[in-house]
Amino acid sequence: MNRLGIEMPKSEAAYSVEEAEKIAVELGYPVVIRPAYTMPPQY
Repeated sequence: MNRLGIEMPKSEAAYSVEEAEKIAVELGYPVVIRPAYTMPPQY
């Protein structure tokens, strides 16, 4: 996408809720917070 000149959203990795809150302030709102990994449901 960079090579094609397509703009991408800014991103950062956070390892705690507190860290995510600080990053959100730095990046500016609105933000999307998502887990990097989720456990599959156990049946």
